[in-house]
Order: sequence, then structure tokens, then C-alpha cells
Amino acid sequence: MQLKKEFIELSKYFNKGTNEDKLLFIGMFLNFYLTENNFKNQEEIEENLKVYFKTDKTPIEIVTEVINGQELELNYFLNKLFLVMTNKKEKKSINEYKNSWSYFLENL
Repeated sequence: MQLKKEFIELSKYFNKGTNEDKLLFIGMFLNFYLTENNFKNQEEIEENLKVYFKTDKTPIEIVTEVINGQELELNYFLNKLFLVMTNKKEKKSINEYKNSWSYFLENL
């Protein structure tokens, strides 16, 4: 918790106008997608982003959108990131997610 407070305090100097939720999302998102242990290669990252976030953008492009406020649904991004991280921790494959009821409902 202390580290989060320090990160937010320091980042206020560099990210004027960016709220705490955005900073938290950006930090978690980049940490997750840029950690070598989470994905084998760039293609796996791209496929993951297509399935979970429904976008062909790179992680940096998504972060840029969030920073610039182009994507107003931060809750959507946070929920998707939580889902991705949970599925990765439980070692669920993308195909398992694609065959899930929640994925079916999202794509109706």
C-alpha cells in the first residue's frame, strides 16, 4: 500500500491531469503485458489483446488511449485486465475463455 502511495505521489509530477485509477491501470497493464514470464512472444500478446480487449492495438497504444482519455470506459479496461490476470494465474488458455459462457454473452 505504501508503494502505491509513493508511485501515485511521484507520478503526479509527470502525469498532470491523469487520475489515480488511470495510473493504477497503466502500471498494472504494462507490468502484466511486458513481463517476460507471462507470454512467450509478441504474437501471444497480440492474440490475448484481441480476445480479451477486442482490439488490434499494442499495449503501448492502449495505454496512450487511456492517458489521452480517448477511451472513457476505464471500468471496462480494469475488469478485462482483472479477468486476464485471473485466467493467466489459473493457467486457463485463451480457448477455454473463448468457450466460456461470459465470452459468448459478450459477443452476442
